[in-house]
Amino acid sequence: MILFVKNERGVAMPIYLNPTDRVSMIWSEICYSEAINERQLANKSLFYNGKRLDRSKTLDESGLEHGAVVLLSAAR
Repeated sequence: MILFVKNERGVAMPIYLNPTDRVSMIWSEICYSEAINERQLANKSLFYNGKRLDRSKTLDESGLEHGAVVLLSAAR
């Protein structure tokens, strides 16, 4: 499945994952694709439909579907 991670500047990055992957895989893909480390993302969270995503849940458990747009934003 393809997800789109949109940053605070409005730039969306496609990420290819499986529905059984955990939300933590999104973080791994962001770090790999953007060549940044997790420390630089320390004050950021991933949000979908206004709710913060739990890193330990699968994409299915989080309600994410093919083509979903996830927002990477400062933790609220």
